[in-house]
Amino acid sequence: NTENALDHEMIEGIEVYRIGKSYKNKIIKFLILQFLFLKLYFSKFRKQKIDLINVHYAFPLSLVLVILKLFTKNKIVISEYHFATGADISCSEDNPWYVNKMAGLVYRLADLVLVISQDNRRYVKQVSGVDKAIVIKQGTDQDFFSPTFFDENKKKELLAGQEYLLVTTSRISPRKNLEDMIKAIKIINDAGFKIKLVIIAPQQTAPNI
Repeated sequence: NTENALDHEMIEGIEVYRIGKSYKNKIIKFLILQFLFLKLYFSKFRKQKIDLINVHYAFPLSLVLVILKLFTKNKIVISEYHFATGADISCSEDNPWYVNKMAGLVYRLADLVLVISQDNRRYVKQVSGVDKAIVIKQGTDQDFFSPTFFDENKKKELLAGQEYLLVTTSRISPRKNLEDMIKAIKIINDAGFKIKLVIIAPQQTAPNI
């Protein structure tokens, strides 16, 4: 869905094809995405040696994965970061019923399911009936994300008499559980500690918590 992006390009040695990005209707986009992916696969890659197919989220290419699993020898690896679609929802019950059904089928067919949290692992088990997901926590490149500029005066200003400063960068969304974070800070402060929480959120996001 990247605006004005090329349909085909090389990025750092990786060949990138973008398909289905111009369709707005979700149902039409889902169906056309299956067709376009299969067309691309069988026209460009069918004769190449492919070790595995790695898909982020179980649902968007669910029909494709079922077809490829049944008619090819490709290994299927699912990397799951949320509740099958990547939609900004706070629980799996927010999915349409068919999403969880299809995701469960894909998880069962997959040779490997990778998730980033125990919450994701429970979801995979809940909808698939099998406990096969492996948790690999998200890592952080400490060198890349180290502060370029450090201002001791700014730190003192933010602390303003507090002993500890906690910072989170997040969209203000129910999925991010910021309300629970604020409640937790209050509980800790009520217990006698001095903690300030700074939430860094996108400017266009209106705080509603």
